[in-house]
Amino acid sequence: MKVPHPRLVERMGAQGVDVVVLCGENNVTYATGQPAPSQEPARAGATRKVAIITPTDARLISPPPLDFEEAAQDLAAAITDYPGTLAIDEYPSLALRRALAPRSPADAGPLLRSAKFVKTSAEIEAIRRAQRINERAMDDVLPLVKPGLRDTDLTAAFFRRIFELGATGNTVDPIWNVVPLTVADGPFSLTGHLPFPLPASGRVLERHRRRRVGVRLRADMVRRVRAESPSAITVPPLPGHRRRLP
Repeated sequence: MKVPHPRLVERMGAQGVDVVVLCGENNVTYATGQPAPSQEPARAGATRKVAIITPTDARLISPPPLDFEEAAQDLAAAITDYPGTLAIDEYPSLALRRALAPRSPADAGPLLRSAKFVKTSAEIEAIRRAQRINERAMDDVLPLVKPGLRDTDLTAAFFRRIFELGATGNTVDPIWNVVPLTVADGPFSLTGHLPFPLPASGRVLERHRRRRVGVRLRADMVRRVRAESPSAITVPPLPGHRRRLP
């Protein structure tokens, strides 16, 4: 038996929800503390764990792939042991939607968002630790930024360092993007906003080309550096003009 996240239990009581079914990996981890291994999407969907949350218990089950009617019906049968108002975070398949239709589940999204919005002291400390790892790894990789180096080499150095410093996972690959001075000079996007930066692909750093460096280990950090000679690395100040890139 696992103890559900106290913030989730609090919001369940406030919103009159008796049972929450969680199929999303991040939500299962949040509610139960059970980490999900990093996998490509198809494998993750086939090996997902489902959490059934009540105010006093968090039950984890490992159903067969929920794309099939039989597996969806088995999960629905397991949920019948938990009466009351039901909410679910997502439907992995139409089969599960049909199987749970008699219970008329509510959308658990608003409940989860309100729970996650306020962090516990332990979560705040975890965020601080992740950010410290980010910053230290950035500081250690910074001297490597020089003309002729590939962005994939920087990624390898960054990954090595974060795991040496105690990281256990990474959610977004490091980004080493060339940054223009204005939004208009950047890549095209349908909305006119900044496009999502491109991941490392073996691009070679050129002298005096400014790079936007972004990473995420449950916390984000962005810096800008210039590709100079190894003895003349600079970190330019962020411009104050609203139309310039952050």
